[in-house]
Amino acid sequence: MKKFLLILVMILTVQSCAQAGVFAGKKEMKVYYREVKGVIESQLKYTNEYNLDGLSKLYSPLFINTDGLDKETYFKLIKDTWSTYPNISYTTQIKNIYLNEKYAKVEVWETATGIAVFDTVPGELLSASSSIYYMEKKHDGWLITAEQIIDEKSIIRYGNTRFINMDLSVPSIAASGTYYTAALKVDAPPDIAVIASIGNSKIIYPQVKPEDVFRNLPEDNVLERILLSNKDNTNEYAFASVAIAKPEAYDKSKMAVDGLAFIMTRINVIPENKFMEKDDVK
Repeated sequence: MKKFLLILVMILTVQSCAQAGVFAGKKEMKVYYREVKGVIESQLKYTNEYNLDGLSKLYSPLFINTDGLDKETYFKLIKDTWSTYPNISYTTQIKNIYLNEKYAKVEVWETATGIAVFDTVPGELLSASSSIYYMEKKHDGWLITAEQIIDEKSIIRYGNTRFINMDLSVPSIAASGTYYTAALKVDAPPDIAVIASIGNSKIIYPQVKPEDVFRNLPEDNVLERILLSNKDNTNEYAFASVAIAKPEAYDKSKMAVDGLAFIMTRINVIPENKFMEKDDVK
């Protein structure tokens, strides 16, 4: 009985000390929270200012994302994007922040919008993604060490495709070397002809876009294609290219191209685990 009470007292003492440590660290954790939040706010500020040097200082030299892109390649992509869309603007909404004294995880919802031009035809870029940034506390502050993109979709519209609803539906996750369905829906008016293509490609740098094979959109305005995910332990994009045409004003028998659109949606590919031992099920 005495031994039991002694153990109980020891447990309560340890718990009390642990709780005291938690309460004592609350003020410090609030400081960490503000610092981590400040990194994301600075990231948004620098991207909207196209300040590559300022942005780079927020990232660890050992930064890597879940597509296998290191810091150098990642920043080349950012620079290419700013060159292609010189007026692009970004928004970031912080959903959750989880942290301790050493590491932090920040869940965000991000968007990007910009003006695009294709052969003098005006267009627009719309992009949205759900991501997680991982940070580590260093002696001079918090640095972004990794990025995980959960969902991502981008669409570029030229001409009158800007006024037509369209979407490409694919699964967010696919197992390596398995088939999945990509469905393109285009809400085009009856007098508009639509041709489109659907394909997929691995997320690599520089990006290689497969050849388009265009098909007429079916009467239900939905074009589907069965795609095979890659076996190379690499995430991929499903993409759709859409062209619309309408009768020419002075010759209804002829069709004139009235707009183009490109949709790209991420699929996170789960690699095959070749080291799992499986019991025979009878």
